[in-house]
Amino acid sequence: MQFAVVPFVFFSIFYTAFAASTPVCTNGFTLINNKCLKLYTTPASYSAAEESCRSVGATLVTVKNANDNQAITTIVGSTVSLVWMGLYCLDNDPSKCLWDDSTGSAGMYSNFASGFPLVNIGKCVYYSVRGVLAGKWVSGDCDNDPTAFVCELPYTIADNCAYNYNGFCYSIHSSAAFVQAQETCEKECGNLVSITSEMENRYVSTIGSRGISSDYLLIGAMWPWSDMFAWVDGSVWSYNNIDPSNTPNSGTCMVIVNSRASSKAFGFWEGTTSSNAWPFICKRPAGAQCPPNQPLVKVTPVPNQPSYCNSALLLAPGVITSPNYPHNYDNNHFCSYQLATLGSYKILLKFDEFITESNDDIVRVYDGDSSDKPLLGTYSGNLNPFSLVSTGNTMYVTFKTDAFNNFQGFSARFLSYSGSYATAEASCRSVGATLATVKNANENQAIATFVDRRVEALWIGLFCFENDPSKCLWDDGTGSAGIYSNFASGFPRVEVGKCVYYSGRGVLMGQWISGDCLGLQKDIQSHVCELPPTMKDNCAYNYNGFCYSLHSPASFVDAQEACEKECGNLVSITSEMENRYVSIIASNGTSSDRAYIGAMWPSPDFLSWIDGSVWSYNKVVPSISRGSANCMVLSTSTLTADPFGFWTNTNCNSVWPFICKRPAGTQCTQNPPVVTVTPVPPTQSFCNAGLLQAPGVFTSPNYPQNYDNNLFCSYQLATLGSYKILHKFTEFITEEMIIQWQSGLIHCKWVRHVGT
Repeated sequence: MQFAVVPFVFFSIFYTAFAASTPVCTNGFTLINNKCLKLYTTPASYSAAEESCRSVGATLVTVKNANDNQAITTIVGSTVSLVWMGLYCLDNDPSKCLWDDSTGSAGMYSNFASGFPLVNIGKCVYYSVRGVLAGKWVSGDCDNDPTAFVCELPYTIADNCAYNYNGFCYSIHSSAAFVQAQETCEKECGNLVSITSEMENRYVSTIGSRGISSDYLLIGAMWPWSDMFAWVDGSVWSYNNIDPSNTPNSGTCMVIVNSRASSKAFGFWEGTTSSNAWPFICKRPAGAQCPPNQPLVKVTPVPNQPSYCNSALLLAPGVITSPNYPHNYDNNHFCSYQLATLGSYKILLKFDEFITESNDDIVRVYDGDSSDKPLLGTYSGNLNPFSLVSTGNTMYVTFKTDAFNNFQGFSARFLSYSGSYATAEASCRSVGATLATVKNANENQAIATFVDRRVEALWIGLFCFENDPSKCLWDDGTGSAGIYSNFASGFPRVEVGKCVYYSGRGVLMGQWISGDCLGLQKDIQSHVCELPPTMKDNCAYNYNGFCYSLHSPASFVDAQEACEKECGNLVSITSEMENRYVSIIASNGTSSDRAYIGAMWPSPDFLSWIDGSVWSYNKVVPSISRGSANCMVLSTSTLTADPFGFWTNTNCNSVWPFICKRPAGTQCTQNPPVVTVTPVPPTQSFCNAGLLQAPGVFTSPNYPQNYDNNLFCSYQLATLGSYKILHKFTEFITEEMIIQWQSGLIHCKWVRHVGT
């Protein structure tokens, strides 16, 4: 999102500072090394310690240099031997240990004891005060190692205000509309609160939720246009915590979510109209004397947007509203809105506000350019935000009111819409690519460099099953984002959406945010595809260091001989990405529903590639048995009984099109290398192995031999992106089998009772 600073100043507040501005600490904290620290000696789990610190707007102690490290020993003295620090490790690498105050990692400075961090012991970190490890950091179990802890606050300036934090005083007030709230704050020589850091947001959230009972509190943020944000006190918009599901049409002013019981995310910001009355928080400099009779500053309201009722053709993007919105519409009105977009785009119509007289003042939406076209829906009453998508590039909307009663009406955005996460995936797959994956900071920066602020948001190839980066899986089948991720604060949030987009500009540039996979919650038009580099060659199909060629039907032996004349072999497929690529070029390049690959199945437990590649990847249709068919083909059509891209067996004398594979960038010699065959390694059971990513095979322990008595096995199966899981039992004989399906994962439980 592109942020802009409003290029004018709303006010001028005059105050007289006290002569002395000596740093002080509040809440019983002690000033050491320009930080306010406090020791809590009662042992607590890491999360309980964090919550205790947050209750006063603090964080667990952070250590950014050797002086900070020594300060902990100074505040603790000989009282306790260990204390929690505000550091959490995702991996056994200090650069993957993140400070609780959101300032980054311990990569620049750390003082871990030798052999630490060690996340298999625990991901949290405590500070050793005594003994040979004095001053060193050691990994600890976050839940099962209750420990004393030290909290940290920034120092402030002396003032007798109730809430004094980091050089500012904060005050909480009962409900008022935005303009009246700002006038009240100005009488205190302040303004509605601006929030410029994650720590200040935590502090304001804490004092707000403890100081007044309300779902929301007004803050001094204004949202007059979709790409413009401003603080009423003129502060630079350097920090952003707007809930991504919000839109500017949610209101031109802002509130902070003040209740943990709310359906909204605690501490995030939401839009609200300037006329809504909410409790509010004022902010002024600490240590300042406020002269009497402060001049009140007129806050200019945002001008009304045109309704576009009965206008000519409206080209996306744009906004339509009921007449007089956000004020009440009139009776006996009829409005029509003709919406259009270009080319092959569709129209996404998003109603952000909707309240009309139920059953009498009605909005109708048609899938086309007139009321003769199919009706997408009829709407009235007080409705939550909702979205509609056209099938073509036009949409027709009508609004009709009766002679009685009137309400605020509606506001809706209409956008050019190119499709969902699945559409983006399909676009990449059409060239054998995947949506971009990001495995380290350099790759994350590479996307920013490539995009160069040209788009606001774009899909990346990551799909989340839970609110944990380690449960977010990359589309290329290489694992999860547990080792490296760059989610914005508060994400991933699968209740918002399981797909992930990359912010291309603004204060969140380079960070990852959860999005609904249909792309309806946010207008995500763009995506980046990724292919591996290869070697230069003039072959038609060049991928990841190999050249591929398509040929007319032949038997298996004749096909292999043809490939050897090209210094290659029938294709071996050693990864999910290569299988996608081969499937795409085969389906585009032949009219057959199958094509030979270089896989051989000479006996039930023996699979091999004719070019000698290790059998490290498997896509055999689980339901097939070998029988007498010893060779294999790839399914290249979506119209057959065999799933597209899977492998099935065939008689070696059968005639099929085939695919050859050779190294790219090489010259063909007269004597191709001799083909060797490597036996397939034995199958693993994967009993209790954790999350298993498709494709794969799991078995009972010892299969195909008998399993043991008194066993319990669980198998957690998952797949990527918009795929579903095809689960086929090919062999089955037990006393009892129990299958449980839970929230998108297949949980299989294998129970064997002592024999009867």
